[in-house]
Order: sequence, then structure tokens, then C-alpha cells
Amino acid sequence: MSLNKCAVCWKEGGKACVACKSCCYCSKECQKSDWKSHKLLCHAIANEEARPTPSHVRAIYFPEDKPTPELVWIHHTPEDEVNSDPGILEMSLMRKLLTRNANDLLGLTKISWNHRLKQHSSRMIEFHYRDNFCNDGSHTTASINATVEPHGPEKRHWKGPVLVLAISREEPPDDDDDGDLLGGPILQYTDATLADFRSVIDHSLCYERQQMPSDMQALLSKFGFKGLDLGDGTPPPAATEGVSKDDQRKGSSGGNKSSTTATTSAAPDSSNDVRETIQGVQLDCQEKGSDVRQVRVPRNHPIRNGDGDISPISRLVGMPLRLRKNAERFADWGNQKACWMMLNINIDDPTWGFAPFEWQIDINNVIVVKEDGQDLSFIETMNFFAFCADFLDQVEHAAEIGTRQAKVEAMTFLTPENYQKKLKEYK
Repeated sequence: MSLNKCAVCWKEGGKACVACKSCCYCSKECQKSDWKSHKLLCHAIANEEARPTPSHVRAIYFPEDKPTPELVWIHHTPEDEVNSDPGILEMSLMRKLLTRNANDLLGLTKISWNHRLKQHSSRMIEFHYRDNFCNDGSHTTASINATVEPHGPEKRHWKGPVLVLAISREEPPDDDDDGDLLGGPILQYTDATLADFRSVIDHSLCYERQQMPSDMQALLSKFGFKGLDLGDGTPPPAATEGVSKDDQRKGSSGGNKSSTTATTSAAPDSSNDVRETIQGVQLDCQEKGSDVRQVRVPRNHPIRNGDGDISPISRLVGMPLRLRKNAERFADWGNQKACWMMLNINIDDPTWGFAPFEWQIDINNVIVVKEDGQDLSFIETMNFFAFCADFLDQVEHAAEIGTRQAKVEAMTFLTPENYQKKLKEYK
């Protein structure tokens, strides 16, 4: 979102807040509707301390046990050679703010889609949080709850402390006279504004899932699919609906899901007979691609408590797979297998056939398990990856034709029957 857009409705030409100059409003109505949350940080930004160094960016910190968010400076090292990397964050202060002990890992969620306005922003919001907050006794994040409450009930339920940073996205300059671009968009950590603060509110307030287009739903219903949705690529709420109080006390309730085109799936079974460990795979990020290796995943691992994203393709073929990134280990390499597993299947989205942005960069190592809690073998994983690659051929063919109907026909490839047929061919 450009800095002169209204923080509430995103109309161009807004006037900056006189006090903080950190966001704009197009009208008194929009400013008034935002005031109850805006005032929590307006004075703080207007009177904030000087930036420690040019390499520090402003972040918004949401304490777990305080009703008011705070401003903090986070040091980062800009990335000059890789456009898709916004830089390297200095982790010491972040760990001090977010973790309880040296063994805690940090989780990461990136969003650029505004659920309330149904629009993509030119800026990206990063949520950093304690990775196992659903199972470590963390309480509801009081400062986020107090921030969202004046606007309505919170639908995206955070627990524990949360740190929010902002990333700007700009198109690279032309490479030559032919207009070729130098790679993807240029990402840079930048100061979080109160417009970004409003985006955090909208995400928490209007969290929802994208419904599948009606004609596509009708088509897939012929193959036995009913009530499907497409997800939105953001972490599922750390809610406890449908989970017994006994299981909640044992820490086996569903957890927050991480970014950008995941599909809905039932939460992992929380009954007493859940296996202590299951077999999964790890897609190791390497400079020349990703290796696949078998791993054992314990019951208390965050991915078995709802953290991560469901592969949209896997849901349609009847074998839902949950993927979860190792968010604290940063690298310049992608993870092709994970990227292809997360392809967007919403034919009304311009990014149909592509993985969401957050599954294209900073992916690093990825754990994959079956959502039903059964073992996932190396062979099953490689077969599924081959199936995703075959679907990409269908996507390419549909793109050449360029019609919506071609996309609908390409989607008929993603059925349980066709998947089983392909498995025989892969052998």
C-alpha cells in the first residue's frame, strides 16, 4: 500500500495524521473509525527516540501481558545482491522480546492480502512469534486483543508476544532497452507505519478463507468434493473449537497456521490414542535444490498441532499434506519441491498456478506430514511431487490458451482418481 493511501479504505490522496504523520486518511469518517486503535501508538511515533543507526527499522511489538503495543528498533543488514531477500535481522533483541528460554524457536508469518478490503498491498507484513505458543502455556496476546477489540471480535487468535515488521516491494529497474526486468521485486525492510498497524488489525479482525468459485465447485462436486474452500495462506487461528477441555489442558489443541494459499482441513486428531511419533519427511533446502529425507515427528511438534500450511493440491487428490517451514534459519535459496506443493488453485486469482509469495522465498527446510496423522513415506512424497510437476504442465497449457475455461479444464486433473492412475504410471 502506498504511503498516501487512506489507512482505512485505501483510497488515494489521503492526508497525513498531523501528529504522527505515519498514515493518511481520506475523510474524517475514516479517521474517526480508526482513532480508538490509532491513538495507542500515535503519540509514541510522534515522540519516538532518534533512530539508533541507519540500519535500524521501526517494528511494532505486541506484549503478551500488557494492553498497549510498543515501538522498538530492530537492526538489520540489507541484502544488496538478492532482490527477493529483504535483509538479515539481528536476532538478539527479537529473542529477548519473544522467547522464554534458549530452546524456544521463532515462527514467522508473512501477509500481503487484506481480507477486509479484498486487495493485495504493495507492502508485506511480517509476524514474528514464539513458535510453540499454542502448547507452552502462552496466554492470549493482550495488546493485540485490546487493539482489535474496538473494531469487533478478533478472528485471528494470537497467543504470546508478537513482533511485526514491514517490508516494501518495488519493481526492479529495466535491464536493457528491451525492457527486461532484473529478477523479481526488490524487497527491503522498512519502518512499520500506523497504516501497517491498521493492516495488522484487519488481519486479526477479518481473518477468513477464500471460497472456491461456484462453477469450479460444481465441476469438482462431480468427483465427490463438497464444501471445499481455498484458504488464504495465513496461519489458522489458535482456537480450541471442537477440542475437549481435557485435550486443551494437555496442549493438543489446534494452533496458528502460517502464510499465504493453504487449504482448509480438519484439525489433527486430538484424542488420547494419537501416536507419539509419526513418519514424515523433511525437504532440505540446498544451493542446488532440495533433498528429501525421512524424519520422525513427535506428538508435541508444532506441525502436529495445526501449525503450517496445507498443500492445496494434496487436499483435492484426497491426501492432505501439511507443510511447515523452519522459519528461524534464513537462506538465499528456495525449495522447489515445497514451492510446487503449494501452488495456488484458485482460478479467479491472477496468481493461479503459482505458489504464494511467501512460499517462493525464504522457504528453507520444510517438514511435511499427513494431516490425518498417518505415516508419510519417501516414495509417497516423491510421487506427489511428480504429480505437482505434471499439474504444472496443465497450467502451462491453460496459460497458452488464455481462457478461464482452460483453467477449469486443467483443474479436472486434480482428482483422487487421476492421482491414483498417475501413481501407477510413476512406478
